[in-house]
Parts: sequence; structure tokens; C-alpha cells
Amino acid sequence: MNSFYTICYISRADEALSHFEINDMLQRSSECNNENGIKGILLFNRGNFLQVLEGAKENLVALYEKIAFDKRHDTVYEIYHGATEYATFLNYNAQFNLLEKKTDLIALKEYLRRNCYSGTDSELVRKLEPFLSVEHF
Repeated sequence: MNSFYTICYISRADEALSHFEINDMLQRSSECNNENGIKGILLFNRGNFLQVLEGAKENLVALYEKIAFDKRHDTVYEIYHGATEYATFLNYNAQFNLLEKKTDLIALKEYLRRNCYSGTDSELVRKLEPFLSVEHF
């Protein structure tokens, strides 16, 4: 059995961030993560970020420490932080996604189902709602 490490969190974007700054941040995040062998997704919707990071534990923990203190967002809500049997985004490049395809939404829901999402935590459900909505498909 393989063991992968993953960190998943949601945060609220700083209201002062411009659309250009958000896109630049997302692009730089993608480039840096791919250079360091980190896979996953970074989503932005309705003023919220959701990021899933998968890779070597040491790389992820160091990156997450930086992320947690980044002033471009606040209200970091950690969903999952630990080892997992499955690497859902192993074949993805770490990228900014708009959940443009239904398969992207299915992959995210499967990740959450395997690792943490029971649907019973009302705060978690409220925070995930902007990302799990299928109204635009």
C-alpha cells in the first residue's frame, strides 16, 4: 500500500486583491508547485480559495507554513492535513482550475469523500458550497 501526503484548506481572499493580482498569484503558485514536485489544485470562487496539495510531506509542510502566514488571504480553514492512501491529483500539474469540466468537480468530491468530507460538519459544508455547486455545468 502506497502512502501519500496531502494538505487541503479553504481561505478567504483579501478584499484588496485585484483580479490581476489573484491571477498572477495563481500562476506563480502553479509554477512553483510544479517545480517542486507538488501536485494538486488551487481553486478560486466567490472570494474564496480552495487548495489541495499532494507530494512529499517535508515539501508540503514547509509550503503550508508559508501559505498560512500569507497576507493575501485570511480565515484559513484546514480541511485535511496528513497521509492518505490515494493521491487523487497525482496526474495533474498543480494548477489554477475553474472547475470547468464536470470531471474536475467529480475528482474534487472524490478527494473530499476519501479524506475528510462526511457532509455532517455544517461549517465545512458552508465553506465548500461555492466549490461543489453544479449549477454552472
